[in-house]
Amino acid sequence: MVTKHKIKSAEDWQLLKNSIDRKTLIFKFSPMCGVSYSVERKFNKWLDEISENENLNFARLNVITSRALSREIADELNIQHESPQLIWLDEEGRVKWHASHYDITEDELNSNLRK
Repeated sequence: MVTKHKIKSAEDWQLLKNSIDRKTLIFKFSPMCGVSYSVERKFNKWLDEISENENLNFARLNVITSRALSREIADELNIQHESPQLIWLDEEGRVKWHASHYDITEDELNSNLRK
């Protein structure tokens, strides 16, 4: 089962970090970007297909309304801020994989899901 969250504040981010006990996916997106929209549609389709069989946390972060927080998370995780971007954390909260734009593919997602 996929547990879904929204990250809108530093408090939301802290709550998510403190509850990481399984793989966690953070999808950063811009509602004003065509590339982001396209990647998000494909990602959502993949997430829906795996949601009943996988035990994952999933969080969504709007980089327009929460730009400073998005940059803060990128800095904290030691990755470059991008959008759209997927950040995959392991059960310990460490970055397992991250990708942006059209590098977020079903093949890459499935490959990382099985690792």
